Amino acid sequence: MTAQVQERLPRSGEEIRRHYATQCLEAARTAWRGRQYERAFEMISRGMELDPSRAQTWEKALAALVQVLPHRQAPRAGRVVRSGMWGQSVECSCGRIFGRPNGDESLRCLRCQTRARLSAAGITADDAGLTRIAAHNQRAKVVIPE
Repeated sequence: MTAQVQERLPRSGEEIRRHYATQCLEAARTAWRGRQYERAFEMISRGMELDPSRAQTWEKALAALVQVLPHRQAPRAGRVVRSGMWGQSVECSCGRIFGRPNGDESLRCLRCQTRARLSAAGITADDAGLTRIAAHNQRAKVVIPE
């Protein structure tokens, strides 16, 4: 008969939050090593919310992140502003507040998601296709009478 090793389950909400804060710290370290500083900042911010008792650890991590990015402002991670039965209000890293349904993990507003996808596809503001689309939209503008 083989003995199975089972982890001790957390007994309180505080232990659970501490456990997830530790996982956030590990995820931040992984993101840091991969030079994904936005993700590292996001994980540090989540860890700070989960376990504020480790304030010194979080402050050191934030200070190290700011030193890596001296030429620009440190990123702001998306954070939940308000939770309710039907969804959450989340502040995007750009400062906009948007709604998301419960269970959704997105931390960026639609505008930031679109901007990231366009830049990943190599589409810039002076793209010829965008110019044609803007011209078409100007011609096809429909005014709805009140």
